[in-house]
Amino acid sequence: MNHYKTKIGWCLICDQGWLEIWQTMKTDKLTIVCSECETQYDSPDDAFAKTNPRLYSVDIDGYVTKPSDDKMSEADWVRYIIV
Repeated sequence: MNHYKTKIGWCLICDQGWLEIWQTMKTDKLTIVCSECETQYDSPDDAFAKTNPRLYSVDIDGYVTKPSDDKMSEADWVRYIIV
């Protein structure tokens, strides 16, 4: 079992949570959200550069779900996952 299936790294904002890949149910797009402070980014590159951080909002993005392996592969985000 891979416990890091959607984890890409440690949050550089709060230093307390995992940066994880999620899929928004409202727009079906991938996003990065910190498991602790809920800072959200549009891409892994944005997360690592701390570019355009914002607070995750259910009102704006809808609920999130774990993305499929295929969805992450299509976006080429699997290369960021911790192994």
